[in-house]
Amino acid sequence: MLLAPFNLTDAADRAIKTLSGVMRLRLDLAAALVHRPPVLVLDQPTTGLDPRSKREVQEVLASLRSEREVTVLLCTHDLAEAAALSDRVIMPDQGAALADGTPDELCARFAQPNLEEVFMHLSGKSLEEDEEEELVT
Repeated sequence: MLLAPFNLTDAADRAIKTLSGVMRLRLDLAAALVHRPPVLVLDQPTTGLDPRSKREVQEVLASLRSEREVTVLLCTHDLAEAAALSDRVIMPDQGAALADGTPDELCARFAQPNLEEVFMHLSGKSLEEDEEEELVT
């Protein structure tokens, strides 16, 4: 049964419309695993979640990778999350791959403290320039 690993056993008899956002997300993840896929593709699964719910989903994703041997392809703008959950990171910008490697390799290769700084370094923009560009568009 997939409800227990996703902390949904107490909600098994509830209507989906009564579940919270994070409970629905956990239910979606459980449903996606029913057929034991070798790869799970997720597009920004923690966007908009409160910090506790975000951590719960991240823990579920980490356990999927280790306990169920599921490859998780995670698309996210949260580079701290990517560093915490990923064995390998590919950083795209303007349709091209700027970098490819483990989080530690990328930080070491580009002498940056974290993946956000690696991206800023490789994209040739500072955070301030990105914010100014967003204001103009």
